[in-house]
Amino acid sequence: MKIKAKILTFVISLVLLLGFSSVIIASKFLKATKIRETEYIRNLLIESKKEKIRDIVNNSFAIVNDKYKQAHNKDFIKEKYHEKLKSYVDTTITHLKNVYDHKDMSYDEKLRLCKKLVSDVRFDNGNGYLFAINTEGAMKVHPIKPSLIGKNLIGLKDSKNNYFIKDMVDTGKKSGQGFVSYLWPRPGYKKPVEKISYVKIFKPLNWVIGTGVYLESQEEFFKKEAKDILATIRFGTKKSGYLWIHNAVTNEMLMHPDTKLTGKNIKNIKDVKGKLVFKEFNKIALEKGEGFTTYYWDKLGYDQPVLKLSFVNYFKEWNWVVGTGVYMDDVDFAVETQSLEIDKIIKKELAEIIIATLVFAFISFLVSLFVAKKISSPVVN
Repeated sequence: MKIKAKILTFVISLVLLLGFSSVIIASKFLKATKIRETEYIRNLLIESKKEKIRDIVNNSFAIVNDKYKQAHNKDFIKEKYHEKLKSYVDTTITHLKNVYDHKDMSYDEKLRLCKKLVSDVRFDNGNGYLFAINTEGAMKVHPIKPSLIGKNLIGLKDSKNNYFIKDMVDTGKKSGQGFVSYLWPRPGYKKPVEKISYVKIFKPLNWVIGTGVYLESQEEFFKKEAKDILATIRFGTKKSGYLWIHNAVTNEMLMHPDTKLTGKNIKNIKDVKGKLVFKEFNKIALEKGEGFTTYYWDKLGYDQPVLKLSFVNYFKEWNWVVGTGVYMDDVDFAVETQSLEIDKIIKKELAEIIIATLVFAFISFLVSLFVAKKISSPVVN
């Protein structure tokens, strides 16, 4: 009996040791697998979010780039403003004809009224005006620079050596009407900027009447168009996702759904961790052109700021930083949910291992009992 007991004790101890060792090893392996799986899921979700916001910003970036190209496309500007500029000039010339054809007025009176008619036309918040030169190149009407009136400007050149007054006269005399491009200061400014003018001849007075648009001022119009389009873009749950635009040089917020931020200097805005959020955006934009970063930002319905992932892209021509972001709390929620599911699987697999170990131990006990009996019987006899 003594030998039999020793054999049983040894075998059962060995089986239990192997069983518990298997449970411990399996438990550690499953926990390590859980960590890898949750990390994989987290990275997968984050990469999915990165891809999404990168695509949104880059698609929006294409809109901005398209508006920039339109603003600098002379043919597009001509086509876009052809009817507008032509209508101002044509309407004015119609009035000039009515005055000039008036039989009860002297020539001097007609001339005075014609000059006034041209001088009084204003549009585009005062930036738009009409002017008149005669076919010899002498300025007859210029409401913005009256000092030019009476001077012959046929030899006047812009900073690119274009004889633009001569070009206007030649266009009027040869074609009757047309467009001329040149550099000229905007009202209230000294620096010449590119301008496209539409001119048409008024033969009774031998005047070339003209008006134009400044590409620089039209660029502001195209900037507004770009901002208006981007402001309408919404995505995500309840369409809470949005784009913003700020100037990387002046740090002015140009477009944001939070109207309290629009027009403000956002240079010193920090998150709850002390991170200068927009300084980080500018660093990414100016050094890399585009990129991702994380920070904490207020979220509707939450008492505390929530971790947010954002992507920004830099439009150098306008110094615009275009960006958008997504909150990361749903990633944590999804990972936590998946983690609970993995925990259930681990518990199930551990239970199966324990049961298998106990079954194996019981079978081993029976086998050991049989073997021990066979071994101990001859010894006893």
